[in-house]
Amino acid sequence: MIFTKFKSDATVAEWSKCFGTEGDSNFLFLYPQPDGTDIVIGDFKASGVLIKKYGATGGEVWQKNYSKGLALQLHSTQPTTDGGYLLLCTSHYIDTNVLIHYGTWETQDFWLAKVDSNGNKVWSKVIGGTEDEDRGVLVPGLGSDFYIVGKSASTDLDCVGNHGRADVFVARCNDTGGIVWRRMYGGSESERNISACANGMGGLIIAGYTSSTDGDVHHFIGGEDYWLLEVDTVGTILWENCYGTTGYENATSVCRATDGTIWMNGLIKSATTNEDVYIVHTSATGTLLHSKIMQSKDLDRGDIIHPLPGGFVVAGGFSVNLDGDFAAIPYRGAWDVFLAVFAPWDAGIYGMDATTQEIYNIFPNPARTEVTIETKETGVSHQVTVTDIVGRVVLRSSIPKGTEHFTLQTGALLPGTYTLSVTPHTGIPHRKVIVIQQ
Repeated sequence: MIFTKFKSDATVAEWSKCFGTEGDSNFLFLYPQPDGTDIVIGDFKASGVLIKKYGATGGEVWQKNYSKGLALQLHSTQPTTDGGYLLLCTSHYIDTNVLIHYGTWETQDFWLAKVDSNGNKVWSKVIGGTEDEDRGVLVPGLGSDFYIVGKSASTDLDCVGNHGRADVFVARCNDTGGIVWRRMYGGSESERNISACANGMGGLIIAGYTSSTDGDVHHFIGGEDYWLLEVDTVGTILWENCYGTTGYENATSVCRATDGTIWMNGLIKSATTNEDVYIVHTSATGTLLHSKIMQSKDLDRGDIIHPLPGGFVVAGGFSVNLDGDFAAIPYRGAWDVFLAVFAPWDAGIYGMDATTQEIYNIFPNPARTEVTIETKETGVSHQVTVTDIVGRVVLRSSIPKGTEHFTLQTGALLPGTYTLSVTPHTGIPHRKVIVIQQ
């Protein structure tokens, strides 16, 4: 598995590290340590959950593994304040680590464990019911508490309150894995593919997809919709909303931006199209602000979304054919990964709003030493400012009256993401996100 670290604006790769082991290894989480060592955690079909520590020069220091085969499948991890880690897995049967299983071998329970800084198990427990639990994620809560958020089709044991078929399952747990409270959210149809993040007040923002028209779902559009809800620290729904069309939309990830707004990434599909990337941006209370479909002529999918400084977000996923909206990315073969940075205003991906496009043409993007600004409004002068990702003005210039083509020198700027604003005499700025490369 390859891990790559980017600058905080997601434009420049600072390093890449490759970790693996013999057999079918699947390292999912990397935790660089202050002393230059690394902890990697994943699953390994021959040995269940696998935890390894590598030294600063890359040599293996130790490894620990728990269970074998499909006994455990890792979904989420979370560092603890004492240097250990929480592990959230699904389990299919009993073994030396999984001491309880509530259903048949065909169904899954959640297996929650705490390991110390050396990978030694401190405690573990099983959470679930006699039907299927899946797609779990760990989210920090208040103090040392944390949340388990996932999908459950059970109606018993830890999963009482199911509305029908599969629901969103949430359990707030203390630092020893004890359940403080648990809730089921959804309607009489299915809610699945659950992701979640902290809401900044100790509660949760939860995203997935729904096909329900009842229960906790009050804004269903049709087919399968993005479903977004916020719950407080005691599990009360503060608001919920649906997004999409009468076709098929499936939210796979959610984040809360630094400006408090909410972003989702996933996919959209109709009866006549392949899957495309579907980005949705909402207010802090779920009101739709913007949405964007990114597509090629083949299969595309959004998988991650993560906050950046200044209200920006970086979205990632894959595309089978890098054409259409992905044409600027060099094609290296099937299933290429993409990253895209989005601004908090309605300007698209590295783009401009419709009004700006009618007046200005700004290129190239990405740029190196200069950017050309073409304007149709030559009868007035224009003020030009460039701000970095935290809002600091790093460059000022002006376009004189009567100038149709203006060259802005950008060679003094460090590589990164910037916002270029052009303001005519009306005083209304027109913005474009630009990337400066080395």
